[in-house]
Parts: sequence; C-alpha cells; structure tokens
Amino acid sequence: MRNTMMLPIEVSSEFFQSYEKLFENLAREAIEKVQNGSYRPYMNKKEAAQYIGISINTFQKLVKMGLPIIEVDGTKIVSKKDIDDFLEKYK
Repeated sequence: MRNTMMLPIEVSSEFFQSYEKLFENLAREAIEKVQNGSYRPYMNKKEAAQYIGISINTFQKLVKMGLPIIEVDGTKIVSKKDIDDFLEKYK
C-alpha cells in the first residue's frame, strides 16, 4: 500500500466548475453505455488485446502469467474487470 498525504489546495470556482462538469459528463456517458448495452463486461481474446493496446502474442503471455480466461463450451472470453485487476498488480 502506498503512503499518501493530503494537501489542501485552493482553486478558482471556474476551475472547480469545469472539473465538476467534466466528471458529470463522464458519469453520464458511462451510465448511457450501460443502459444502451454498449458496455460489454466480457470480450474475446482479440478484443481484450485491443482493449489494453497489445498484440495477441503479448496477450497470450499475460494469460501464461495468470490472467484468468473463462472457457464456456470451447469459447474463450475474458472479463474487463479481470484484466484491470491483473494489470493493477503490475502497476
């Protein structure tokens, strides 16, 4: 676990409002993706490699290192959450 320190800072109200609007927009976009079904929590290996910006060969190396793969009736898929959790370990 990292040691952290909180530092109080002062920002202008314009700066605060612009960041508040940015986060509201990001949250709204995420909610819309979930509601309209464009957010898919599972991907095939090719999509997973694209998700993290690597080649299929490099993705296979991550699988050998322990990235969980789900196999259902011969179809291999991977969870976005599993990818994010796996990569977080190597941060």
